[in-house]
Amino acid sequence: MVEVIGWVRNSGQADAHFISIRCLADGQLFDVTIIDIVSPGQLRRAVCDWQVPNNDDVVLLSVVIDHALEIRESDEENNDGSTIITVVQPQPSSSISDERSSEISNVVKVGVTATVIMAIVAAFFLFAPKGVRKMK
Repeated sequence: MVEVIGWVRNSGQADAHFISIRCLADGQLFDVTIIDIVSPGQLRRAVCDWQVPNNDDVVLLSVVIDHALEIRESDEENNDGSTIITVVQPQPSSSISDERSSEISNVVKVGVTATVIMAIVAAFFLFAPKGVRKMK
C-alpha cells in the first residue's frame, strides 16, 4: 500500500464543506475520501490508499477534487491534478538472517544506550553534593 496525497486549498471567502476527493490510477477509481471543512485560506491534506500494481511499469495517478461540481467556485478548472509514476519492483537486498542480525543490533543499541543513561544518573547521585542542612 502507498499513500497518495492531494492538497486542497480554499482560496475563496467562505468555508467549503464536505469536499470529495477521488483518486484514480490510469482512469480507474481506487479510493474516495472526504474533507469535512476547509476554511478560507486554509490548506488541507487528503490521503488515498493505493495498492501498487505488480504488472504495470507506468501509471497515471490523478486526484480529482469536487468531481460532481457541488462547491460553487469561480475557477472550476483547478480541481484536478495528475502525474505519471514509474513503478519499480523492490529488489531483495538482504536475507532473513541479515534482517534478524540488524534487529538484534538495534536491540543491543537500545540496551547499551539505556545502560549508559542509568550509569550517568547513578554517577550524578554518587558525586553530587549532599543536601543543604541548617547549622545551629
